[in-house]
Amino acid sequence: MDVPGPQRLNQTSESRTAEAAADTQRTPGGPLSDQELRFIFEASPLLMGAVELLPGGDLRHLYDNAASNRFFGLPPGSTSGKSARDLGVPEDAIALWRAHYEASARRGHPVGFDYVHAPWPGGERVLAVTVAPLPGGRGERFSYVAENVTERRRTEADLKRQETRLEMALDAARMGDWSWDASTNMVTLSPRAATIFGMSSGAHLTWDELAAFIEPEDQPAALEAARRAESGEAYEVGYRLRRPSDSQLVWVGVRGRALFDDRGRMIARLGMVWDQTRLMTAEHQLRSALESTTDSIFVLSPDWRFTFLNRRAVAQIAEGRDLLGQVVWEAFPEAVGGPLWTAYQRCMTERVETQADQFYEPLGRHFQARAFPTEAGGITVFFRDVTDELAAAARLAEVEGTLRTLGAASPDLLFAKDRQGRMLYCNPACLAVIGRSEAEVIGRVDSEWMPDPAEAELLVRHDQEIMAAGVSRTVEEPVTDARRGEVRIWQSIKTPLRDPRTGEVTGLVGVSRDITDQRRAEQELESRIAAAIAEREVAISRLIQAEKLTALGQLAGGIAHDVNNVMQAVLSASALIQRRATDADAVARLAGMIAEAAQRGASLTRKLLAFARRGELRVERVEAGPLLESLQEVLAHTLGSGVAIVLEVEPGLPPLLADRGQLEAALINLATNGSDAMPDGGRLTLRAERWAIAEADAGSEAGALAPGDYVCFAVEDTGVGIDPDVLPRVLEPFFTTKPQDKGTGLGLPMARSFAEQSGGALTLDSALGRGTCVRLLLPTGAAQSSADVAGRAPGPARVAGRVLIVDDEYLVREVLAEQLQDAGFAVTQAEDGTTALALLRSGEAYDVLVSDRSMPGMDGLALIRQARALRPGLPALLLTGFAGEADEVAAGEFPVLRKPVTATALADRIAGLIAPRRD
Repeated sequence: MDVPGPQRLNQTSESRTAEAAADTQRTPGGPLSDQELRFIFEASPLLMGAVELLPGGDLRHLYDNAASNRFFGLPPGSTSGKSARDLGVPEDAIALWRAHYEASARRGHPVGFDYVHAPWPGGERVLAVTVAPLPGGRGERFSYVAENVTERRRTEADLKRQETRLEMALDAARMGDWSWDASTNMVTLSPRAATIFGMSSGAHLTWDELAAFIEPEDQPAALEAARRAESGEAYEVGYRLRRPSDSQLVWVGVRGRALFDDRGRMIARLGMVWDQTRLMTAEHQLRSALESTTDSIFVLSPDWRFTFLNRRAVAQIAEGRDLLGQVVWEAFPEAVGGPLWTAYQRCMTERVETQADQFYEPLGRHFQARAFPTEAGGITVFFRDVTDELAAAARLAEVEGTLRTLGAASPDLLFAKDRQGRMLYCNPACLAVIGRSEAEVIGRVDSEWMPDPAEAELLVRHDQEIMAAGVSRTVEEPVTDARRGEVRIWQSIKTPLRDPRTGEVTGLVGVSRDITDQRRAEQELESRIAAAIAEREVAISRLIQAEKLTALGQLAGGIAHDVNNVMQAVLSASALIQRRATDADAVARLAGMIAEAAQRGASLTRKLLAFARRGELRVERVEAGPLLESLQEVLAHTLGSGVAIVLEVEPGLPPLLADRGQLEAALINLATNGSDAMPDGGRLTLRAERWAIAEADAGSEAGALAPGDYVCFAVEDTGVGIDPDVLPRVLEPFFTTKPQDKGTGLGLPMARSFAEQSGGALTLDSALGRGTCVRLLLPTGAAQSSADVAGRAPGPARVAGRVLIVDDEYLVREVLAEQLQDAGFAVTQAEDGTTALALLRSGEAYDVLVSDRSMPGMDGLALIRQARALRPGLPALLLTGFAGEADEVAAGEFPVLRKPVTATALADRIAGLIAPRRD
């Protein structure tokens, strides 16, 4: 039904009358007239109307039907044409209605919401409102239809509260509901029931499937309960169930009742289930506790019959008789009228706790009993045979008398305690230290009279440990001496006191002596020794440092000698060339001498880097198995017959790219160390196996290895092992555990340096008495960087191109430029990174950027990266003369050449970078 537009709702009475007259002439069955529509709106119990959005956030009422006016307490027709603010509508209500009007305009369909109208007597009212845009209104005019749903919402809220209370009650009781449909044989579980049964929420399964989870011993009881439901009676049963979710065995209680149709056929069963595991566990624990106690426990009914006896009671007082159901006074007539009889009678009649002692002549034992009233009207009796305890007490009294005689004259502290830690005896010296009288101490535990709880706790712990272990022990205990008002250290010898017949520990005796002064003297001596050791270690450290400086000075002197020889040759030849510039033969001969001197200098630096294990590696393809087999033959002759060399190689190991010579040297060095650790012979194992490090493990194994595949070379001996205190230092350079003339302390550090330079790592595992295992982890051939591979590839044919060369050393830059120009390249020089970047920004075209690594300001690495930001893909080559810098770019960013480099090698590498760009 279309809602009449505002222009029709606001017509004058004359126009509406004319229109009504015209409507009487309309064709029967045609559209409803405005009068008929208006009649429907006015007669509707729903609140209906139309509004228009006004600038400034206000609303104009175009039409409100009678039900709307009645609800808001306004006269009929009084709202038409008035704004909401004129009608006194609160701003928050206007904003709420307007927001939903605008939402319906954006979505193009009706929008519903609840509007709470507060000013009613007796409480607020709730309207369920639906708003929608009017046709042709351009999103400014809307209709609304509302229904008073106050009672409905209250009913829904009450129902929700009742459901919540029920759920809370079920949750509090840890209960869930279930149902079984006879037609489908399916069981449906509520979320709580599903949790109890260990199944998914809303689970559906057949009764047979559910019964399969019940413990076999309990299935007959569960099936019998289900059959009882067919007779119409409610049933309750408990059984154990193995939950499918976690295989945990739980106790469940089930209560149910059947539903029948009008012909008496069972159509369903409904019920509740609850987890009674805690209850059953508690009952089991209680029964276990009653059975494990050393007391005899029995329960008597109001008519004096035995209803329960634990095992101890059966063994102690039943004497093989079955007492269940018997009257206690008929079973034990001799007890009638005695102290136990009196105590039981009083507990039964007055319902109060009672206790009594009695020597029972028929059994020849002394018993102590405590009776407690039960809720069922009977009594529970805890019955103890205290015959041995009384005898022990008598013996303790004898011991006490002896101790008193001996302890009165002793300067040491003498004492005795029972099994519970109660003081039985203190000699005068002990009481003086305690600062208490004998009456304040005897019969009490330490915490009752000692002012410091920590001191008391320490004494109790030592006493209980000694009595539990049953052996004597000497302990030191800091305890306050009341005579001096300070804490003193007491050396106490404590010995368990045993029952001579049974051997059972019944207490302890102890002797304590003040050793405070002795300990202080020992501590002072230890401090002096520690200070002397510290001074000695400082002296040794200084001596070692001096030796290292001496060695460094010798090394520097040797290096200076060789370098000066090289420089002398270069300077002399250069001077001769300047004087004989016109003699071509002499210049060529002298240039050759300079080249030879430069090669000697390069060889010198390579040797130094090799010593430091920081030189450029000469990698090649290495197979782990054949390598170890060759080393086994070498080591067999080197290490002697006392060392058995075992080879373990995992089949199918991938090859690796490494410096074979350095790898062999490292393995031989490690094998020699292992042999030295086995002076009496042993087994040396050379092992090679595959290791894989995943992303999640990167950084946790052997330092910070990158994820990937590695070959692990392990050298393991059965020697004496390394002391844990020394182990953290064995990888330090110059540190060695060998005699002064047997080792340099460089073997392990050099092996680790080689492994790390190769992209791997070294790990060490050792313990005294079980040998040492050193592992070298090296990446497989697939993990080698493209830069390394490029460095090994043969140089391509020479290709001319434009080269930008950057070096802060004028002579180096000029010589390199001359060499490249002779090789056919066009060369532009720059003295630093800033100049080079300026040339690139100016638009100059270059095929290759060649830069020195170390320059003031911007270094070569930063220059190449910024240059590639300006010219993406620009080939670059880094020159370096320092150890270790090749490692920084070994990830394959760009190739690296180490100075000095020959003109041919430099030209070949540049040509190799240009050629792919021109193909």
